Amino acid sequence: MRRIHLMALLVALMLPAAVFAQGTFTASPTTVVAPAGATGSTTLDWNVTSAPYGIHIYVYMDGGAGIDITGNAGKKGSSNPTWIVAGSTYVFKLYRSTQSGPADLSQVVLSVTVQGVLPLAPSISANPTNVTIPAGSSVGSTSIGWNAPGYSGVFVYATLPNQSTVDITTLTAPTGAITVPWLSAGAYLFKLYGANANGTANTSMALASVSVIAVASGAGTDGASFVGQSGMPSPLFVGQPFNATVTMRNTGTTTWTPGLFWLGSENPATNTTWGTARIDLPSGASVAPNQDYTFSFPATAPLTIGTYAFQWRMVHSNVSFGSTSANLSTTVTQPSADTCQITTSNFTVCNARIAAGSASSVRFSGTVTCQYNDHQC
Repeated sequence: MRRIHLMALLVALMLPAAVFAQGTFTASPTTVVAPAGATGSTTLDWNVTSAPYGIHIYVYMDGGAGIDITGNAGKKGSSNPTWIVAGSTYVFKLYRSTQSGPADLSQVVLSVTVQGVLPLAPSISANPTNVTIPAGSSVGSTSIGWNAPGYSGVFVYATLPNQSTVDITTLTAPTGAITVPWLSAGAYLFKLYGANANGTANTSMALASVSVIAVASGAGTDGASFVGQSGMPSPLFVGQPFNATVTMRNTGTTTWTPGLFWLGSENPATNTTWGTARIDLPSGASVAPNQDYTFSFPATAPLTIGTYAFQWRMVHSNVSFGSTSANLSTTVTQPSADTCQITTSNFTVCNARIAAGSASSVRFSGTVTCQYNDHQC
């Protein structure tokens, strides 16, 4: 019996002290969400029975030097670090106190790691994003899901193919999902909005958005290629009106019709640099596959001098498709002399240019309009 006790003592002397470190040391949470420029917190709890003189907890941030955050603390307790920042890793190490009080840094008793992270960005998703309307039905469905960490409530709005907007959820929880079973053929844009303090939707800025396309079973595919364009004056002056043409070829299998297909501005998309973002087909028009169509429309140069992109692309409801027109990088300037764009009563356009400092006169019959208020014709 004495030999067994002696062997147990020898084994105990050979084993590291950590083996006898009975107890727990936890952090909750171990992943701390901290917004940019702000801090988050975690709670440390420990209960170490093998520390007769108490414990010390050191924190090591991103592999740096350790800092004692507790001093000589009891062998059971808790601490609440409130300075966790996103992007940093914190290793908390628990050491025993020596009889005289300082930490015995020769051996870590227990440790726990905490990571600071940025909040997840609000998101919205659709499944599926390409909806096929079943044969024999006029509508299809999709499931819209959203997640907005840090928001007390949200709204989901839908922009319909006719460009009208509808609130499909009213005020709802920051995380959730809804089935949308009423999708007729066309393009839809679902937007996630936060809630104002009074419980209304803050529609000044969407938190996230997702597009959904619904097509009838067996419907064709959209395609377009650029053919040509004309009408850009040179030189081009600020605020100068002109008539532009852009010709596109239908390379898909769908027929372009008014209200569903447009010529849309690009670079960037839906810009109004030239006075309009979309050019609709005229009432009654249709463009069959392999046919060309020339969009003719009035445009106006920007009111600020600079270089601007003049580029267009076909749009089906809210979705662009096909190739873009050639990008005309156009410089808009101030006229160097008294230059007026004159429109006569019979809509004939002519330019009257009067050199600076000279005395000249131009006579027109009918009603005339000068497009530049700072020049007199």
